[in-house]
Amino acid sequence: RQTVEDEEIVLLGWSEAQASTSLVDDLLSLRGKVDLEGSGFADVSLDLAMQGIRPDRDGRLSAALGAELTALPIISVLIPDISRLRGNARVDLALNGSLNRPEISGTARIAEGAAEIPRLGIELLDVQATLRGAGNSLELDGGARSGEGSVRFEGRYDLRGEDWSGSTTLAGENFLAVALPEVRAARLPQSSDDVAAFLEMRSAAMRARHVPALGPVGAAMMILGDRPDKADAADGKPCGGEAGQLFDRMLQALDLDREDCARALLEPAHRPGEKIAPESLEELATLAKLQVQALKPKCLLLFGDAPSRALLGEPLAKARGRLHQVEGVRTVATFHPRWLLNRPQDKAMAWADLLLLTAVDA
Repeated sequence: RQTVEDEEIVLLGWSEAQASTSLVDDLLSLRGKVDLEGSGFADVSLDLAMQGIRPDRDGRLSAALGAELTALPIISVLIPDISRLRGNARVDLALNGSLNRPEISGTARIAEGAAEIPRLGIELLDVQATLRGAGNSLELDGGARSGEGSVRFEGRYDLRGEDWSGSTTLAGENFLAVALPEVRAARLPQSSDDVAAFLEMRSAAMRARHVPALGPVGAAMMILGDRPDKADAADGKPCGGEAGQLFDRMLQALDLDREDCARALLEPAHRPGEKIAPESLEELATLAKLQVQALKPKCLLLFGDAPSRALLGEPLAKARGRLHQVEGVRTVATFHPRWLLNRPQDKAMAWADLLLLTAVDA
């Protein structure tokens, strides 16, 4: 296995490979054993005998398959939709009966497994699965975790007849089955009562540090920032670090304290080095509006370009200096304190924006 630009590449080779085959009358025999390279990476053996292989005969089967995999990336090669597969597997199966009515005994197990399924945007953890041969049928049971929940599965499959049939049942709670942006957008919360819990679960699904909204309902002011920075993530609160200190001084000039204000972030999930993607603004705007509905502030101050684009449909350079309405709440967009730390010459314009927002006669 090699990792190139965060992509895992599996290079397979083999050693100690042994194979033999023979055909006598209508008896086909195949025996083989192979050790895939990589310090006991895998040990697979096969012992197969088929008798009566002519099309007009109901061929008899006799086979044994044994395999022990101490690393599972080989399965990722065979099933491309699964990546970064981890864990170990052991197979000990025997096949008898006929081609039309096979009989299987033994077990195949996966333990301590984990895998990523990029097409669904999820990671499976604590994967345990057992497949048992029960004569003319197969039985499956196991479980896994994803997101905040878990799932158990059971199945039984009938091997008799030309068309094998079976069923699988799933049972679980809070199991994350899909975490793609388009799916999340389709199942956004429908009321402000659900938005806080949804945002927390969303961050968990993204495997990101969640920085929740804080402050009282009905506050004199609500501040909506763009995304958590390192200080916000460390504190678990919006408006931290040196930018937060400047934010406090801005509020003090208005005779306000941060504890008197509601504080939230357009993107509350913190993943180091990531910025807000333009294609996510529509979804984030919907969630931010639900937060405004839930917190019911007297006025709303937007910090930075991303909140301005999401909620006002305009870049900050065009939106600032004017009054707006968001969910019926008086709104002004201004520079983020991070920007003002680097460009102190813009503090006068930011102060004018604050005065506009808090003017009694506006």
